[in-house]
Amino acid sequence: MDNYYESQWASGFGDKYTQRCQIDYKPRVPMFKKLLKGLEIESVLEVGANMGHNLVAINEAIGADVFGIDINKYAIENALMPIEYGSIYKLPYDENTFDLVYTAGVLIHIPPDKLKSAMKELYRVSKKYILIIEYPADEERGRKYRDFGNKQGVWARPYGHLFQRLFENARLVKTGSMKDIGKDKWGFSKDCDYHIFSK
Repeated sequence: MDNYYESQWASGFGDKYTQRCQIDYKPRVPMFKKLLKGLEIESVLEVGANMGHNLVAINEAIGADVFGIDINKYAIENALMPIEYGSIYKLPYDENTFDLVYTAGVLIHIPPDKLKSAMKELYRVSKKYILIIEYPADEERGRKYRDFGNKQGVWARPYGHLFQRLFENARLVKTGSMKDIGKDKWGFSKDCDYHIFSK
């Protein structure tokens, strides 16, 4: 790996994150049911799936076939469902494979010089929809994050605007604050916005 941040998440740093963030998927079932209502979705890929809690919730919520990919082997080995190993920068899938491809709290950890590459891969493997659940900001704001020393490690950004600018043909289907969708005890529902685009 030539990416410092990806190497960190693949290492013991990512292991500690997984151990620290033991998430109960059940409160997210009604949230995803509401969020994805009205969309025709039979297959879902989460990029940066960690232990698969979101995917289990989506499966219960809408009955879709769910797939996940992550860079951290500890998370994969301890996942609630089968998760594949791989990088957001080179997803091991063909174009137009999944009805829905999404991230939740993943793009916030992608450094500025890699963000377009990551978004392009999400778009490439999606057949219908791309969902982004991330920390919002009117302009990019980076800050230091845990064990990254003096490096920035988390970025709030205008993700919807950036995605729309990168893919002019993408149509915004739905956007809003996750706190209006439901509640759990994590930043997922307190601090994130969501954007759903169609291809």
